[in-house]
Amino acid sequence: MNRIIKKYIKDNGNGTYDLTLNVRSTVESSNSTTTEKIPVDIVFVLDESESMKYSMSGNKNPAEGKSRKDIVNAAIEKMIHNLGLKGCDARYAGVHFYGTSTGLGNKIKYFGEVAQVLPAVTDKDWPSVTGNYRTELNIENPVLGTYPYLGLEKAIELLGTGSTAHQGAENLKRYIVFLTDGEPSEDDEKEEATKSKVQLEKLNKLGDVTFFAIGYSQDALSEDGYLYIIENYMKTSTPNIKTNFLPAAGEGDTDPVFNAIENEILNTLQKNTYGVTGVTITDELSDYADFVTTDPSKVTIAINGKAMTAEEYGKAVSSIAISERTGEAPAKIVVTFKADYELKKDAVYSVTFGVKLTDRAYQDYAANTAVNPDDPYGGITGDRGTDAPGNDTSSGKPGFHTNAEATLQYSVGTSHGTLEYDHPVLQVSVGKVRLTKIVDGAAGDPEDQFLIHMYQGDSSYTSAALKNGEISPYIPVTKSGVFRIDESVPMEYRKAGTFLVVKDAKSGNVADGRLNGTEVTVNPGDDLLIEVHNEFGHKPYFHAAAAVTNYTNGSAEVPFNQEGPVNTSLPESPVAAAVDPGERRVAIKILEEDERLA
Repeated sequence: MNRIIKKYIKDNGNGTYDLTLNVRSTVESSNSTTTEKIPVDIVFVLDESESMKYSMSGNKNPAEGKSRKDIVNAAIEKMIHNLGLKGCDARYAGVHFYGTSTGLGNKIKYFGEVAQVLPAVTDKDWPSVTGNYRTELNIENPVLGTYPYLGLEKAIELLGTGSTAHQGAENLKRYIVFLTDGEPSEDDEKEEATKSKVQLEKLNKLGDVTFFAIGYSQDALSEDGYLYIIENYMKTSTPNIKTNFLPAAGEGDTDPVFNAIENEILNTLQKNTYGVTGVTITDELSDYADFVTTDPSKVTIAINGKAMTAEEYGKAVSSIAISERTGEAPAKIVVTFKADYELKKDAVYSVTFGVKLTDRAYQDYAANTAVNPDDPYGGITGDRGTDAPGNDTSSGKPGFHTNAEATLQYSVGTSHGTLEYDHPVLQVSVGKVRLTKIVDGAAGDPEDQFLIHMYQGDSSYTSAALKNGEISPYIPVTKSGVFRIDESVPMEYRKAGTFLVVKDAKSGNVADGRLNGTEVTVNPGDDLLIEVHNEFGHKPYFHAAAAVTNYTNGSAEVPFNQEGPVNTSLPESPVAAAVDPGERRVAIKILEEDERLA
């Protein structure tokens, strides 16, 4: 669905994600000198189904004034009042659609109804926006289901007849404001959409009509639902209808949506029209997400998918401020456009930056998994429409929310508004590493074992005892890290000229950029195989007593000693490998196969 704002996520497959926040303006400023009062007919088509009693979040018992119907009623009255204050020559009518039933028990049947609430039977004409607001337009008694095609049918009939005052007006502007808060009550949404298409074909024949469709609450914004079908149909099949599909998923979206409709109408009537200025995009990250970098130069600001040129950036952007998480203060990015910069109409502006999981994400993931392995994210899922093109990890998928709150602040003339972005999710991705021992050239005893150590910083991460050609079980890595590889080897061996080779386990190709000396970088999502190479090179030694054990680290300068390696007793570690150390007397933790990674 084509939306004014949108937030989505892209999984980079390496433990980092790209977050993008979009904004699209539907209006532009104009210096037209036309002062003529243009006649306007507006028909409101309003959903009066039972769910209009609920709050925007779906609470069936909202506080006074917080139900969907109460918020919509107030916004429509404000819009009509404002049009009247501007002296617009506008008339309005109203239609409500809802459900009803007949019969009782298992014989009950449900069907749709429609009511023309304005003009009333006793009215000689449609009411004017300059007169007193007609409360008959208000949604008062929501009941049962949703049958939008009936509302459209009656609205198109009204608009075709038109107000008496504007009969014969050649420059008449006609508008339909259609609002629904859920999917149709018919068994098949496509069937309901087909019925609506028939009505829209009639509307298209009227010519020069502007159609505003408001998806009111998240329930009406399904990406394969009724409004989505209607929008795609109208893009290609109703050229005489100017369409604007406006999402209002939260309470705070209501006024901005009706302000946009008001401004769109005013733009056709007055000489001074305004575009969108004063834009500020703010994203306050959740406890589960942090910035990959706080360098503002790594933030990409684009227009229609192409990064701004230096000239465009200089004209448009005032500042980019990124603050790290400190104490109680959240990590946050604020992108401020210059106060007088006007967004280009229908252009999509986007702000993109990298995020990664926090330690809190790994901790909560482990804690939740311990309680319920089938729900490691505590029931959290991503909002609809929060996947980047080609991505499939967020919309309706389990994960941790990326943002506590993300908003767009903007101005249109003297009006100001705030819109709230959706919540994508990110997931904990486990990397996998295996170690393998390779003796280059002629080998010694095939039963010789090599004790390979993985260190992170100064601490042991894990160790594995391997014979030539053996591969360790998977070693899980839940966050990006640098691991130092070392080993204790039988005294007859030394490190090969190429000691370590890091490969992608799936392709078998060398993993570029992962090896630095004896240090290997591992990221979540990796599947790496680390080859540890030795050569058969030291002279063999024999001892009469098993208690005398020689040790070597593979260095030709220090072939062996009787002191033992630094790590003769390994500390506790996440995983270790099963070995038979024989006479070498090295204490080794058993490396259990991680079934989840096998």
